Amino acid sequence: MGTINKRNMNTLLFSQRGFVHEDLESDADEIVHLARENVRAIMQDHYRGNLDELLDSIDYEIIQRGFILEARIGIRDTGKASRYLASKEDREQGWLRPAVEEVMG
Repeated sequence: MGTINKRNMNTLLFSQRGFVHEDLESDADEIVHLARENVRAIMQDHYRGNLDELLDSIDYEIIQRGFILEARIGIRDTGKASRYLASKEDREQGWLRPAVEEVMG
């Protein structure tokens, strides 16, 4: 049987090889995938720009603050369409919130 010391515990919990990080990353990947599907459904008939570029602007980053890991999921400001989607989410929770609820329950 191995020993768990502070360094090993930090590796297990917080490093990119740790199970907590991997679990969080898996959930964030799934949320982003569903959010992109939602945006595709909203924008496919109305958006005249490059839809794939817009969808790629929906992403996440994992941040560690002390003993807390969090995934920040959102859309980068790439122009008018991304600002429209951010505003729509603020008003209606129409594309990101449903993805979060589906994955997280």
